[in-house]
Amino acid sequence: MAALPKLISYREFASRCKTRSRFIRDAESEHFLGVLADTVGQRRTAWPKDKPLHRARLGCARFVQSRPQNEDGDTFDEAVPYGPDCMKPLPLEGREGRANPKGIPALYLATDDQTAVSEIRPHLLALISVAIFYPTRDLNLADCSRDHSLGPIALAFREANGPSPATIWTALDRAFAEPIHESETSADYAPTQVVAETLKTLGFDGLMFKSSVGNGMNVVLFDPTLAVPIEGHVVEVDAIEYRMSRYPASQSWKIDA
Repeated sequence: MAALPKLISYREFASRCKTRSRFIRDAESEHFLGVLADTVGQRRTAWPKDKPLHRARLGCARFVQSRPQNEDGDTFDEAVPYGPDCMKPLPLEGREGRANPKGIPALYLATDDQTAVSEIRPHLLALISVAIFYPTRDLNLADCSRDHSLGPIALAFREANGPSPATIWTALDRAFAEPIHESETSADYAPTQVVAETLKTLGFDGLMFKSSVGNGMNVVLFDPTLAVPIEGHVVEVDAIEYRMSRYPASQSWKIDA
């Protein structure tokens, strides 16, 4: 019986997807995906159809003049949220994302409206259309977020003795949550897209991962028709707050006066 290929880390898998081959993979990359398939059952999470999800989109459809609000006949402009169809990805025209290639849309949602709004990185005083979605049935999700509290330094120490299924899933959670930058190319999306497609072929409806900008979770549904918008409204961004701390492994420089 042939020996199994060595288990590579997510970082190594991502590098091979970006720079070597992503459609016909080498034995170690296939073994990496096989380990995910063997361990994802421990991360299976049910999302009931009566539990809402949220999605945000920058802006609103239009403004309309309100009815007179007092005896003086004062009016103001009311913001109209984007309608249900505008809060869903377009069929066959989906933008590329962490969990989907261009042309194969996925529905990106959040577990609360604050997280949904935070994910689109709005500016101060921006108007945002927010829709509440409900699943069309109970959903079968892969939860990547367990062990999210493990920081990058602790993760690196654990991987020093070789990757394990636990460190791979933690790295995946961080990879899906990493903010998308305008400078990124299709190659940068490839590793997480391959993982998402693997989960899809295993019968999962989608996946969950911890938001890097909000307090809640992100939920990606591989089939956008598995949730429908039921209610929509407009919110305004009142404040934006950034918090930071010194990176433990950071070098520094100083110029003597």
